Amino acid sequence: MSIVRAAVVAFAALSLAGCGALEPSATDLVRGASAKMQTAKSLHIEGTGTFGIKGGMSMSFDFKLVGDVELPDRSRMTVQMAVVGQSLSIETLTLDGKAYAKDPTTGKWSETSSSTSSSTMPPFLMTDPASTLDLSKVAGVVEVDRPVVEGQKTRHLRYTADPGALADTMRKSAGAASSLMSDPKAVGEVWIRVDDGQVVRQSLTVTIEIDLSGPVFSLPGASASPAATKGSFEMAYDFTFSKHGQPIPAITKPPLTTR
Repeated sequence: MSIVRAAVVAFAALSLAGCGALEPSATDLVRGASAKMQTAKSLHIEGTGTFGIKGGMSMSFDFKLVGDVELPDRSRMTVQMAVVGQSLSIETLTLDGKAYAKDPTTGKWSETSSSTSSSTMPPFLMTDPASTLDLSKVAGVVEVDRPVVEGQKTRHLRYTADPGALADTMRKSAGAASSLMSDPKAVGEVWIRVDDGQVVRQSLTVTIEIDLSGPVFSLPGASASPAATKGSFEMAYDFTFSKHGQPIPAITKPPLTTR
């Protein structure tokens, strides 16, 4: 009996050890992290990025971004960038499905979806950061490695963004200019903490086909060659997230300029 009893105990121990070793698949982890992020309700974002146009013209700009997100659809950001040798600091807000920008030269707010020409901010850059945090429909998720980020273990994963969600974001952020854009594609990466399943970093590379015969940019000097009709808009960013679930100042509609 002692031998049988010992075998049973050993089997039970191995079974428990095996259960403890179980962990979510790469896809389940990403989608679970998306749900956890929504539950957290708020977070702080800091990051850098670049955007530009290729085809008939070649131009690119780097930017820095810092701000807060109130999930599911509100954000307050400050974007710093250099345009034609001039350093700009642009405040943006998104809430209730609309985006707003504060003109850095006049200090006046406008709704970018209806008045993009009044802002120095390119409509392409008015992407709501909160929209990229919905990872519930991403595909092709694979694990890259398991680095330690700020002293905590993470799982680093790569994925393909949902094209339908990208198209919807494009329509909201670019307004009327979205009619000149098509075929959005994006590949992203996320770093998810092992202990609590929260996303602490995200990078994304977006490519959008554009019609260069239309008003592509509202930036000074940004006009396409008359011979060029097709091109691509490309944007990449790398953001870090912190202060998950901590209180942030209320994000409310800014005072708009009346005409």
